[in-house]
Amino acid sequence: MATPEWAIRFWVTIFNGRKPKMADNKKKRGARDRATVAGNEGYEVRYFALKHNLSSGQARGLIERIGSNRNKLNAAASKLKSKRRTR
Repeated sequence: MATPEWAIRFWVTIFNGRKPKMADNKKKRGARDRATVAGNEGYEVRYFALKHNLSSGQARGLIERIGSNRNKLNAAASKLKSKRRTR
């Protein structure tokens, strides 16, 4: 059975043509690790950008400006999206 075309496009978009990397630290999988976005990890930036329909540059800019707190970043991304809709 062949892989559906949408699945190939999805994985190419997420991993930019590269194989997925292992987790940065397998022992840190709890809520504290999920509460932050690692700006230096490309896959986390790409996921955050895809989730909020932002470019990678916009996502990195938010992370640099606001910090790595996921709740604050989600709120800022929502605010950014609402500003784009009103224009």
